[in-house]
Amino acid sequence: MINVITVFQGRQSQSELDADDVVIGRSIGDSKPDLALDFDEQIASRHLRVWLRDGATWVDDLGSPGGVLVNGLKIEQPQVVTGADQVVIGETNLTLGTAGQSAPTAAPGDGSNNTEFLIKGEVDAGMASMKGIRKTSERQLDLLFELPLQFAAERDLSKLFKLVLNKVIEITPGAKRGALLVVDRVRGKLGVRASIPEDKPHISRTLIKR
Repeated sequence: MINVITVFQGRQSQSELDADDVVIGRSIGDSKPDLALDFDEQIASRHLRVWLRDGATWVDDLGSPGGVLVNGLKIEQPQVVTGADQVVIGETNLTLGTAGQSAPTAAPGDGSNNTEFLIKGEVDAGMASMKGIRKTSERQLDLLFELPLQFAAERDLSKLFKLVLNKVIEITPGAKRGALLVVDRVRGKLGVRASIPEDKPHISRTLIKR
């Protein structure tokens, strides 16, 4: 069973498809995809194939005019994705996985029990009805709506830190690099958990001393 979470212009929905190989697209003429996202006119009739194989979720572009983006990059061949990956077709953001995925849990003995990690977000219900909002702001709202769902789908804590940093940079205008630091409550020191670029984290020494 394939789980599909969609976000389009701030509106979120979830579908569980009772199949291991499905086509996502739009109902055009005689074309009836397994999941029809008719609200997005930029999606082709047969846009994206999603299937499960050996415990992994695979995606492939079915020759759509607009293509398929995974984490901002257009795919040219079948690719494995996880709940932490952002898949975009047309103007719709997808989070893909298998049904019944649970929230991330830390592996025992990894020391993460000493780390406090809190994610909190509030969205004004009236925002969805605002008119004239700029395209950039709409995109940022879409990303914010997706965050809790994508965080819940990622089981690996180290990957979760990277996902958080990627999303913060993505919704911050002009941001190209950054680092995520976490306080170790036992040692009382900051530790780098994720950085962009990975090999050269840009960290303020003044911040560390604080």
